[in-house]
Amino acid sequence: MGWGGKGKGHWHHHHHHGGIGGVVAEAALVGGAAIAGAAVATAVAGPRKPPPRREVVVVPSAVPAPIVVEVPPPRPAPVAPVVGVLAGGAVGAVALGPAGAVVGAAVGAAATSPPPAVVVAQKGKGKGKGKWKGPVAVEMPPLAVAAIGIPPAAIEQRSGVTYFGVEVMPEVGATYRVQRRYNEFDSLKDRLARIARGSMIEHGFPPKHMFSCEGAKLEERRRGLEQWLKGALNHPNGRGAWCLELRDFLEVGKNRVCRYGLR
Repeated sequence: MGWGGKGKGHWHHHHHHGGIGGVVAEAALVGGAAIAGAAVATAVAGPRKPPPRREVVVVPSAVPAPIVVEVPPPRPAPVAPVVGVLAGGAVGAVALGPAGAVVGAAVGAAATSPPPAVVVAQKGKGKGKGKWKGPVAVEMPPLAVAAIGIPPAAIEQRSGVTYFGVEVMPEVGATYRVQRRYNEFDSLKDRLARIARGSMIEHGFPPKHMFSCEGAKLEERRRGLEQWLKGALNHPNGRGAWCLELRDFLEVGKNRVCRYGLR
């Protein structure tokens, strides 16, 4: 009678042994769910406390899943590679253990390090052989001018400014004229002197006048400019270092073709 009360406990135990085990398992499942629900309710309702220390045990699988680590763009600060090593090592250690820490540190260092500087080799005067040979020299076509002149009849006055007509006879083609002021001749002289220092191109250039240049002074200036320009063209640098400057001076602003040739 002590098994189940009222003399029926033994028969009940004999015929429903499997049912008692199911009831016990179901009760354990319900109790575990109740405990888990109470724990969640306590965590939500109770005050926030620092999480307890937990020991995480990671069992590596036969084929580890790939790990994708997003690293921000590299910064110029020197501490970026160090941060990348620490972050990558921590992620790798949690995922794959000590071996993952090494791999993660390498990935983090590579992702946060600045890109390597690329130095282009230059071909110098020594014995070293570089792939870069410097700027490519472009051959300047020769200054194809047969003769120039500044005739007195080509002088013009425009709004109080004197223009000297420079007639240019090219080696091929018709003669043309360009109008130039005295200041433009003076600027050309300074540029040629800077290009070829020691060329003495400044000598023979007509000087400036404090007052208006008319009459005999104007004629003297005209002859001086004509002789100086011819000397620049006949100078050894006239077909070399000065070629570009002389070409611009004699060709830019061509306005008409002369009907008469140079004497």
